[in-house]
Amino acid sequence: MALKGGINMKTEPKDAGAKRNDDDRVRATPDYREAPDAPPHPSCGSTDAASLRMLRWPAVRERVGISKVTAWRWRRAGKFPEPARLGSHVIAWPEAEIDAWLAAKLAARDRKVVP
Repeated sequence: MALKGGINMKTEPKDAGAKRNDDDRVRATPDYREAPDAPPHPSCGSTDAASLRMLRWPAVRERVGISKVTAWRWRRAGKFPEPARLGSHVIAWPEAEIDAWLAAKLAARDRKVVP
């Protein structure tokens, strides 16, 4: 066991009067099993596996071709889909929302009239 500052980090309780127990941990996000019958997000449309597929950043970057900083700036401005938090350190975008965003960008390009 590693010592840090002379304290055994494995067995040292958080406070002097309590024992550390894995059951004492608080979940940062709710477990998906807590609401198995929850309706899908309105933008997804249905509950089939293809519409519920989530894309992590590398897959989103490959599809849309923008930097992470640009995506976050556009997201803050309301110009890019909002990611969903899947865990305490995990975010992903619904594939259907990224596809819809891309389709809207292409439709806007096609509507432009070239003089």
